[in-house]
Amino acid sequence: MAKKKLKKKTGARATGRKAAAKKKAATKKKTTRTKAVAKKKAATKKKTAKKKTTRRKASAKKTSKKKAMKRARAHSSLTPGVLKKKFPAGRFDFASTKELTPLNDIIGQDRALKALRMGVRLHSSGYNIYVSGMAGTGKLSTVNRLLDQIRPDCPALRDFVYVYNFEKSNEPILIEFPAGQGKEFASEMDRVLQMIREELPKILHGEGILEQKELLAKPFLDQQKELLTNFEKDLKSAGFELTQVRIGNMVRPEIVIPIGEEQYPFEQLAMMVEVGQMELAEGIDLEALREGYETFRKQMKKIMKESRRLSETMMKRLENLDREIVNFLIGDTLEELIEKYESHEKIVTYLQAYKENVLEYVPELKALAEEMEGGELPAHADPIIPYHANLILDNSRTKKCPVVLESNPTYNSVFGSIERRILPNGQAITDFTKITAGSLLQADGGYLVLNAADALSEPGFWKTLKRILVHKQLVIQGIEGLIQLSTVNLKPEPIHVKVTIILIGSAELYFMLNRFDEDFRKIFKVRADFDNNMPVGKQTVEHYGRFVAQMSEREKTLPFVAPAVAKLLEFGVRLAGRQDKVSTRFGDIADIVRESSFWAEHHEQKSVDVKAVEHTLKERDERSNLIEEKVRERLRTGVVLLEAEGGRVGQVNGLAVLTYGEHRFGIPSRITASVARGKAGIINIEREAHLSGSSHDKGMLILSGFLREQFTQEINLSLTASICFEQSYGGVDGDSASSTELYVLLSAIGEIPLRQEIAITGSVNQKGDIQAIGGVNEKIEGFYKFCKERGLTGKQGVMIPAANVADLMLHDEVVEAVRKKKFRVYAIERIEQGIEILTGVSAGTRRKNGRFPKNTVFGAVEERLRVLDTEPPRVMKKVVKKKARRRKKTTRR
Repeated sequence: MAKKKLKKKTGARATGRKAAAKKKAATKKKTTRTKAVAKKKAATKKKTAKKKTTRRKASAKKTSKKKAMKRARAHSSLTPGVLKKKFPAGRFDFASTKELTPLNDIIGQDRALKALRMGVRLHSSGYNIYVSGMAGTGKLSTVNRLLDQIRPDCPALRDFVYVYNFEKSNEPILIEFPAGQGKEFASEMDRVLQMIREELPKILHGEGILEQKELLAKPFLDQQKELLTNFEKDLKSAGFELTQVRIGNMVRPEIVIPIGEEQYPFEQLAMMVEVGQMELAEGIDLEALREGYETFRKQMKKIMKESRRLSETMMKRLENLDREIVNFLIGDTLEELIEKYESHEKIVTYLQAYKENVLEYVPELKALAEEMEGGELPAHADPIIPYHANLILDNSRTKKCPVVLESNPTYNSVFGSIERRILPNGQAITDFTKITAGSLLQADGGYLVLNAADALSEPGFWKTLKRILVHKQLVIQGIEGLIQLSTVNLKPEPIHVKVTIILIGSAELYFMLNRFDEDFRKIFKVRADFDNNMPVGKQTVEHYGRFVAQMSEREKTLPFVAPAVAKLLEFGVRLAGRQDKVSTRFGDIADIVRESSFWAEHHEQKSVDVKAVEHTLKERDERSNLIEEKVRERLRTGVVLLEAEGGRVGQVNGLAVLTYGEHRFGIPSRITASVARGKAGIINIEREAHLSGSSHDKGMLILSGFLREQFTQEINLSLTASICFEQSYGGVDGDSASSTELYVLLSAIGEIPLRQEIAITGSVNQKGDIQAIGGVNEKIEGFYKFCKERGLTGKQGVMIPAANVADLMLHDEVVEAVRKKKFRVYAIERIEQGIEILTGVSAGTRRKNGRFPKNTVFGAVEERLRVLDTEPPRVMKKVVKKKARRRKKTTRR
């Protein structure tokens, strides 16, 4: 029973424990459920709070972005009024250029004129002038006009005459005369020469002279005849005869023996007798004949000798008579000249040698007289060439200081030459009469104006010019003598020249010569540098109008109305490249005037209006823009990839200027960047492909400097970034895209998209300042044309340096698009301004803790650089873990 009660009691306790456990489990379950509900509520609450925070941050970020965009646009978007320099009608005091006085002054070149005035008046060694400046600035016309106006005092002008050297025929003698006297001397010598040519033949063949010569020769001829007659008688009495035998072209007397009807020389007769071909008649002894023959032969030699003596005496008498005749003909004239020029020793010496030579060569002159009867002798056979006087420089009519503009500066045309003739047998001959002066000698005492580039391109020219300017001596020999192409060795006496050389060329050529030719600065001590622009002012406006009036007067172009002159001034400002400057390249301005006048006449107008000028500019552009059209076609058809809307990370549109001849145009180009962990830094793909110039490479190095200063004061610059001009297969140079490259690099590092509807140009320094670039107008217009073909949205535009605003001279179409808010032009001074426009995100300012805010561009870039510097790649993490596990296993073992 007790056992049963104990069992019952134990069961009750177990049941109670089960109930308690069950109750406890229920309570615990309830508690767990309550906790889960509370946890769920807390999670929901936290999630809701997080969503609210995210929305608040997004809203703040969006507001910040809008504020940044609004702030950036407000400070940098340009108004239409600053995009182009205008010339309103109120600035003109005339309605038409026909009311104006034609321009005859030299304008816009005060500095160059001052140097020229000094250079042309200073006649000292080495003070030659180099005139530099851009083509079309009127250097040549200005120099010519200035020299014509000034006509400074020059040294006394001279004449130069070359005469024959009777002692050294290959070294002609130079005689210097005061201006005008050289021509007089040459005329006097021509008169003497004319006497020899024309009067001498008449006198020598005159009846009186011939009779006198016959009387003079008769005694000698009679003596010769008597000697021969007596000799022939003696021969005949001894059985011999005298006959004349021809040997070649000569005839000589010979003693012969007559037998029958034949005559035999003694040697022939003796041989025939010895061989039995002939028998002598009775009473004739061969030996006796031999003795007689030898006796008469000796006697004949004496007679012939005496006859020659008589002939020589007779000829001398006749020659003396001829000399007397020649001396009678020209002697008095030459003596008068000797007396006239007695103070000029060189002339007196020449005239005396002249007279002696004429009298010495009387036989040759007599032969000339005989040949002249049959016609004029060929030049190469003329024996009276030595008696010419070659007047190579005649200043008899030069009243002012000579100014020679050499349009074709070849070696021979400047330094002179010696003409040569080729005979039928191929022989080259010349003489002192063929010496001709070049433009340098023609400018003696004055100025010679040369084109520097043309002169330097001629072989041997520069070296010869320097030698002449240093030594002041000109040796005329021609390019053939310089390079020894001719065997004719003529060495004219050097000429002491007094001339100022004015070289006209580019500034680049001047600096090259100044650097590489040590003699250049010694012989060209004056530089007149022509400016290619001048300040815009009221006087400038009037000068342009008067220039048009000058064109109308000189070339009969139509007058311009005032608005057309305004359009011409706009072209001049664009040509100058600054709104406060206007071009002085009046060669280009004159072309616009001519063509505008042509189109106005074509449309039967009496004056040139704005439309005619605009049409001219359009036609000029169309004549030379074929390559530009081809490039734009590639952009239009998508051959060259480019976007004009949306945002892309590590991609942006840059701008470049291409120049083909006289045509310049801008084109957009895609620039991309990629970034990864590494130590290579910034890689310039163009440089690696040998497609970039030094200026572009420098710009790339500046990017590294900017990144180091801005972001790596506490961390290392641990990245490998590459920047590339996509689809660019030609050379790239210049640093005008360095800011563009920095933007795309920041975008790639911070993983922030850039607006593709904005194209960028501008140089940047290591401090983030945006610097001026060239070709700003062409770049803006180039991107505008691209956007116009894609469709203008009002968001598209170009970002330029603020320093280039004063250079803007955009076409009216672009200005109008900006006015209608279809296109924008942004001008910035700092890289922060540009990145805010491109991203819509604040650039960021460094806080007191040394870091940039995270919701800024610089903050994102800084954070990414920290990650690249500290966090190893995932692959490296796996490698590290594997190595750690291996070390643990090794330790356990």
